[in-house]
Amino acid sequence: MKENEDLKESMSTMTLKMNKMNVDIDRLLADNTRLSKENKKLNQDLMKELHFYKAKHLEEKQRAESLAISLTEQKRIAIDLEEQLSLPPEQRQKIKEDCKYKDTVLDFISSLNIPDSFKVPKFTKCFCTDCCPDPHLEYRGQPLTMYAVPQNYVRFGVATDPRVIEHNAVFDKYHVSFCPVHPATIRDSISGGILLPGSTTPDGEKIPLTPFNEGRFSIVPDDPKPHKNPHSNHFRAEFRHPEKCMCGSCQDFLPTNFFFTSPTIKYIEHPNYRPYWVKYQGKMVRCAFQVRQKQDAYNILWRTTDKMICSSKLIDPFFRNDELEYFSADARNFVITGLCVSITDLPKATPAKALPPAGEPASEEKEEE
Repeated sequence: MKENEDLKESMSTMTLKMNKMNVDIDRLLADNTRLSKENKKLNQDLMKELHFYKAKHLEEKQRAESLAISLTEQKRIAIDLEEQLSLPPEQRQKIKEDCKYKDTVLDFISSLNIPDSFKVPKFTKCFCTDCCPDPHLEYRGQPLTMYAVPQNYVRFGVATDPRVIEHNAVFDKYHVSFCPVHPATIRDSISGGILLPGSTTPDGEKIPLTPFNEGRFSIVPDDPKPHKNPHSNHFRAEFRHPEKCMCGSCQDFLPTNFFFTSPTIKYIEHPNYRPYWVKYQGKMVRCAFQVRQKQDAYNILWRTTDKMICSSKLIDPFFRNDELEYFSADARNFVITGLCVSITDLPKATPAKALPPAGEPASEEKEEE
């Protein structure tokens, strides 16, 4: 009898131990499954990081090559300048103005009827392939910040209020950037300052919204890196976060509330920023303002021209994609110093519908492409 009780007790103890072992096995299996998932996610994250840094390495390599080309081009320009200065004045003038492309652009600018008080012809410069064969960088402002010369454009000098220039030390401190402009609003913008997309000029001309302006994003602070401009805040755009997002770092971002500029005119040529153009003498005309922008009053955003946010594809090899887009909410931070105009052949696949010349309402024009 006692042996049977001992046997039952022993079996009960063994059953408890087996149940505990089963529980431990189940827990280990669950932990193993969890760790497998975490390991798989970690591998995916590592692969993403690897692809990202490979793209960044390629981007930096392309940019280094472009900077080397820019340095060579600046040396060549300096040599050409010395050669021109060694010539008699009448020959220098001939070299400077003998450009048919520049004459065509100046004819178009004359058709805009800009008041003479806003014109500064001596600051007009051509950057066509003959006058400026290779793209290069220049540096302005405090601290010195680079911008790319507007390749294939003619920059027409625009007069500014000397009191503003002197009081704010605009040409000493402000940075250079480019701002897209509706061709029909050039006169109003020169006299009254740059305008937000969707706003209406004093003449009743409405600036159209672009696909980018109609979007809505969330922006989050970008990771600090040694090459970042320490005088500006850096952000990257993300697809809009859900309402009541708890990430603690995102902000709603509505593009219609901001002015957008770029240190390279190639960026604002993108259809998301400037889909509008006018037809002149059978050619396509596109315009942009060269502005001086207050050095401590703008933020920097990753490029947002593509459906893929933070794309690694370079638009301008001189610039990383995280330094292409400036944005500011205050028009008083800008001083227009030049009007950049490009005249090219009409493309086979038109980037967007042509807008009417200045002074004509958009609804009355039906252009055949």
